[in-house]
Amino acid sequence: MPLYRASVTQFRVQMMDGSLVPTLTTQYRHHMAHNPAPAEVRSWERSLHALSADLIQAGLDDVEVLVEHQLPLTSKRADVVLCGVHPRTGDPSYVVVELKQWSEATLLEDSLDLCVVPGVAGVRLHPGEQVRRYCGHLQDFLATLSDLDDPIAGVAYLHNATDQGVDELFELPEDDQGRLFTGQRRAELLDYLTGRLAPASGAAAADVTVGDWKRPWNNKKETSVGGAPGRSFWSSDPAGFGQVGCVHTAQGFEYNGSGVIMGPDLVWRDDRWVAQPGGSHDSALRRVPLADFDQAVRNTYKVLLTRGMAGSVVLSTDPETQVMLGSLLGRVPAVTS
Repeated sequence: MPLYRASVTQFRVQMMDGSLVPTLTTQYRHHMAHNPAPAEVRSWERSLHALSADLIQAGLDDVEVLVEHQLPLTSKRADVVLCGVHPRTGDPSYVVVELKQWSEATLLEDSLDLCVVPGVAGVRLHPGEQVRRYCGHLQDFLATLSDLDDPIAGVAYLHNATDQGVDELFELPEDDQGRLFTGQRRAELLDYLTGRLAPASGAAAADVTVGDWKRPWNNKKETSVGGAPGRSFWSSDPAGFGQVGCVHTAQGFEYNGSGVIMGPDLVWRDDRWVAQPGGSHDSALRRVPLADFDQAVRNTYKVLLTRGMAGSVVLSTDPETQVMLGSLLGRVPAVTS
């Protein structure tokens, strides 16, 4: 649970009008039953100011921001979690951000993941390793991430540092769940974030389009977003009308009638069905071994095509497949791709 949750736009507005830090302080007191330490308040004032400006500069206005997000079954808190959709896949995408005000730091002798910071007592965990562990913890405990391909990334942002001041910290090998950026590498950070998070909201970034017809995918979160019901309620909540469901939200439900859009992952060629893994947008299906994909995609469409008790309207985005489907009814409907 975070102490604060809002869009990047609202996050920046409250940072600039001075209401963000008092809000965090009040929420901290409510959840922890004591006041935050002065050093933590200063960190919010400085680090969140820098990050909010950078997110606006990156054009990520509609991305959701979770501040001081408590990790499941632990007292540890991630400084910031950015929530949105991946610009390439349209799947949910999350970036955990660890913020540090450090301007200098060196590695502890004979260690890659422990460091010493001038003016700070004791030994500190390398911020890249720290955020990597946060990402791993979230993936271990959140079932909603289990069926997604590469859903979470982690960055450590030392916004006051130059590369020279923390040069030893770059000796720790990096991966997508543990990358280090200094203030000097701000432009690289913004490029990285926009590679993981779409600038638009989830609904706008993950539409299903057939010719001139376009509708958003069902909400992929369990909670309501923008009036759209959580994924578990897509098929039963009237607010789910106007969105395109998927096998995960339709399975287990039946309707009087249904509509099914067949994509390029299963098409009719000559006299048989042909499975095309490259045409699938289902992250779970994309992880199925190639040898098993044909049966898996057929099972998916079997579920979708058997939801309508009175009947189903079926449309294929593939022209040859659409012709074959029309021939079953004695007519050949057209499809515009």
